[in-house]
Amino acid sequence: MRTIAYISDLHFGRHDETAAARLLADISEAKPDLVVITGDLTQRARHRQFAAARAFLEKLPRPVIVIPGNHDVPLYDVVERFVGRLARYRHYISAELQPFFADEEIALLGLNTARSATFSNGRISHKQATAIKTVFGEVPANRLKILAVHHPLAAPLTGGDLALVGRAAMAREA
Repeated sequence: MRTIAYISDLHFGRHDETAAARLLADISEAKPDLVVITGDLTQRARHRQFAAARAFLEKLPRPVIVIPGNHDVPLYDVVERFVGRLARYRHYISAELQPFFADEEIALLGLNTARSATFSNGRISHKQATAIKTVFGEVPANRLKILAVHHPLAAPLTGGDLALVGRAAMAREA
């Protein structure tokens, strides 16, 4: 059975160095088969925050799958938010916004749900829903299929008013 280390919402720029170091040590000690990080690597998508996030990522055991979150889209730099979008994320972290990992037990597809036009909620596009069907349609039935996104596709039973990603039902159906 595979071991997956799952992390989200690191928020470099508002992080605690001691906690980050301990997290790295714990993950390294666990020796996961895969590390998955689903967004919000930074607090405000600033260059120094992305540089700190990249330094952290470089210390993680491989393989690592990373996707952006809404905090990885510049908030206050309006031009960068709408024109550059995820240029800083692509520069420091990864050009791939739809990473895929597969081995003989699991298949994991990461999708970017962060959008420039929203501040906290994300969205699944029709193209992404098609990708879910296409990519997982090619995966053998005996493999566990995992979809990694930053924004929730469903609320936990005690979730209350948790906002779901836009088109969550379409993504779940896919």
